[in-house]
Amino acid sequence: PEREITVRKIGLTYSLMNIVAPFMSGVPVCHGSGGMAGHYAFGGRTGGSVVIYGSMYLLLGLFFSSSFSGVITIFPLPILGVILFFEGLTLMRLIADTVDSRAHLSIALLVGLIAVGLPYGFLIGMIVGTLLALVSERYRIGFSRSQNKRREE
Repeated sequence: PEREITVRKIGLTYSLMNIVAPFMSGVPVCHGSGGMAGHYAFGGRTGGSVVIYGSMYLLLGLFFSSSFSGVITIFPLPILGVILFFEGLTLMRLIADTVDSRAHLSIALLVGLIAVGLPYGFLIGMIVGTLLALVSERYRIGFSRSQNKRREE
């Protein structure tokens, strides 16, 4: 926690992972905020939870790779749905804590909804979100939290 994480460090690790992964039959990867939110939502507060999680996947890959599809079907889908629901709630709470206006929160949640609900949703969501952010900045739509507190007083 004491080490500073910069955009450059994150970008470097993304690029290194995505350069190396295809040579090992991997798919594009990222740091995965959903995974971090899941660990946090279910009590994982240290790096140990990530080590256990990664070790589990490593063991599954090494010893059950030929029957991996069978191993995955053992995990009940309703439980996966509940886990993903709580991860989503954790991420929404994080967004609500970090945005500085209601307009920005609305834009973030709308982009998330579009990204989930539409084919090519990520691309469409990013375009819609960027346009809404530009419009909101140009016309100063939304109030900052400090302005909201002053209005309540």
